[in-house]
Amino acid sequence: QFLDLKFSFSIDKVYFFHAFFSALICVNLRVVSNFERLFPQLGFIYLSTLVLKLVLFVVFFYDPLFVVDSFSIAEKVALFIPLFVFLLIEAVFVLKILNQKE
Repeated sequence: QFLDLKFSFSIDKVYFFHAFFSALICVNLRVVSNFERLFPQLGFIYLSTLVLKLVLFVVFFYDPLFVVDSFSIAEKVALFIPLFVFLLIEAVFVLKILNQKE
């Protein structure tokens, strides 16, 4: 029991959400990149799916995010770490797709 932290949300569900939707975004971008007429718009498609992902995150985690009066520092960090990790993975994936077609 190194860290016995209690969160007002399920950290497992947060990681699962980000992992699932990041994988879904990467697969969809790979499929869309095969269409020549959509390829130039790939960056904009990624940005729109990112906005959709954030909206869905707020919908799924509305109660823990907005009902709780205030978050501790540990809870804030626990929410932002998976967001940034999977955002970085998605960005690297998009860059690889864009560089592959050049």
